[in-house]
This record gives sequence, C-alpha cells and structure tokens, in this order.
Amino acid sequence: ISKLLGHEVVALVRAGRPDETGGTMERQNWTLGDPFPDVKDVMSPVLVHFAHDWSDLHGSNDNINVTGSRMLFDTFCSRFQHGKILFVSSASARPAGGNMYGQIKYKIETFADLPMTIVRVGLVYSWPPRGQVKTLASLSRLPFTVLPGGENTVYPIPLASVSNCIRQVSIGSQDK
Repeated sequence: ISKLLGHEVVALVRAGRPDETGGTMERQNWTLGDPFPDVKDVMSPVLVHFAHDWSDLHGSNDNINVTGSRMLFDTFCSRFQHGKILFVSSASARPAGGNMYGQIKYKIETFADLPMTIVRVGLVYSWPPRGQVKTLASLSRLPFTVLPGGENTVYPIPLASVSNCIRQVSIGSQDK
C-alpha cells in the first residue's frame, strides 16, 4: 500500500524467502543480528521492524531477537539521525508474559532511549489461513464450541488491518 502511495519501500528479507509482493517492492537480504544495510538516503526514513527468529527461544538478554533488534535500531539511528522506528510487538508482550515470545518482545520494547513507536498486535491472519489461525478456523466449523482454559487470550486481527495501521503510524508524526 505504501509503495502505491508513492513511498519508497525496501523490504529486508531472509535469504531464500519467496517474494510475496509479486515483484512490486525492492528486496534486500538481511538476517536478524546484521546491522542496518546500506540503502539509499531518503527524506523521512521509517524502519518497520517485526522480524522474529523462532530458533532462539531462551529469554536472556543475549537472545538473538533482543541483540539483533538492538543492532538494527542502533545502526539505523546512526545512519538516519531523524529516522523513526516502528516496532511491531505483540499483545502478549509482558515482563513475565505467558509465553517466551511475549517476554522477548517486551524486552525489545524497553529500548526507551530510541525514537521508537510500539504497536502491539494480536494474532495476525490472512486467507488462506496458516498455522494457529488454520487450527482456529478448523475448530470454528465444529458443531460445538471449544472453550479452552488458560490465561492467554487470543486477539485475531486481519493482515490488511495491521498493514493499514502500520502505514498510518509510519507516515505520522516523527515525534517519539
């Protein structure tokens, strides 16, 4: 959407990841833990970060998600002094959250010394459903209602709504 509105967009993607944009967006290989890559200067740079490495599930401060995000943010800020960071976090982000994913996202949220806006989203889904959403969609077709126990609440949100929110927040004020 941002590209269609005239914004320059460069997607930092893991090597080997398929192009899901239909070739409409510039792509640059990048891995969590790498510094912000050398891209051309832009007038109002915004870094939208939502990458997560599922191979590192321990909660210490040397988790690749924490250290990699810090590396990305620091190198972005040193390159673009007036840049803005939009960190897409999770509705489960808490210091002692119900899952490691939420605890890791919370640790990244604590980088208060950076010009960062945090957006906490729930379970993002699109069609056709995949993963956890596919399971929930299958359960919704059963002739009875499943009422799982537990403390975690799932907040499903369509991918299109998340994309629109991210676009609106990223082109908003440059203030922290």
